[in-house]
Amino acid sequence: MKKNPGRFISVAVSVLLIAYVAYNIFNLVYDPVKTEQARRVRVDDSITVAGVALRSEVLVETSPTGIVDYLVSDGDRVARGECIANVYTSARGADVEERLRETEAEIARLEAALGAQGSGVDAYSIETGIRNGLAELADACREGKLRNADAVMDEVLTGFNMRQVVQGNVEGFTTRLEALKEEYASLKSSRVGEYDSVYSKDSGYFVSYTDSFEELVDYDRITELTPAEISDLCERTPEVSSRSNVGKLIDEYEWYYVAPISESDAARLSVNQTLPVRFSSSLAYDVYFTVEKLETDEDGNCAVIFSCNNINNELACMRADRAIIRLNSYSGVRVNSDALRVVDGEQGVYIARGQKVAFRKVDPIYTGDGYIISRINKEDASMLQLYDDIIIGGKDMYAGKLI
Repeated sequence: MKKNPGRFISVAVSVLLIAYVAYNIFNLVYDPVKTEQARRVRVDDSITVAGVALRSEVLVETSPTGIVDYLVSDGDRVARGECIANVYTSARGADVEERLRETEAEIARLEAALGAQGSGVDAYSIETGIRNGLAELADACREGKLRNADAVMDEVLTGFNMRQVVQGNVEGFTTRLEALKEEYASLKSSRVGEYDSVYSKDSGYFVSYTDSFEELVDYDRITELTPAEISDLCERTPEVSSRSNVGKLIDEYEWYYVAPISESDAARLSVNQTLPVRFSSSLAYDVYFTVEKLETDEDGNCAVIFSCNNINNELACMRADRAIIRLNSYSGVRVNSDALRVVDGEQGVYIARGQKVAFRKVDPIYTGDGYIISRINKEDASMLQLYDDIIIGGKDMYAGKLI
């Protein structure tokens, strides 16, 4: 049988024509678009420096050597004449004193709980106190204020004990209290080893460790430090002091943070400017610094000196850390740069509104890498709003187009 090449070509051309028509119909009807929901974001415009904290720090020296039993925690505020530590000639003596304090604290908790019996304290008030204490404990952990955790936990444990007592479970508590009182009396009578007490000569914040920075810079000339001196300080590694001391006392509220800084970052700061700062360690809250001095030397080295009159347990123990200085914060709708369009001279984006395309204007307040942040204006319906579906992809977009 003879093949008909003309018919074969005709069929092939017909198939190609059908495929071409189908392809164009498909493109006309099906125009997939990629959308992204408009979400609120906050971006901080900040600079980061690596510096050291300098304070007025006085070493608390002691002549006796032995086992040091601290009576205050690092960062605690102490008064003039307050006993900071006892120095024991034996470890046994220090262990006995520590157990005495633990026993005394537990006795106080149990007595407080038993005092709730017949006092009219209701279960609801106790439960509320427990919940508030747990919330406070969670806040302290989240913000890095872990030194407050022990005191709060003590209150929570007292609340749990009080709840048991109010519910009538008293016998176990009285038995435990009697046993603790016996142990306390036995511990007091078995105190061994002589000790010398160390008292604070002034009021201030106590820190039990020293790092050799205490006497590197005269407190009164911190603001006179040159960029070269600041750079040298920041390159030093804190080292445990070899001198005979039990710690140091911070006797001035105002302290300083010094750091090298690039000229471009320094140009964004000004003397007397007050800015929120967050440290890269466990501190999860802002500390406000004031720019005391900005200086660039003849070699192009630049440094900044910040002052701060806020000090607490955590800040008193900090020495070398990275500081994130927030210059500004921007809050608005995040918009992918690929979605931006200019229509009739107005910058904006196309959004999917039902089955149609709509145009919404944007008001950029911050430009990042591959995105902008648009100001939120709820009063103007022509502006991009929260949760609008921003069209990222799509071809031949225009307002009113069916999708």
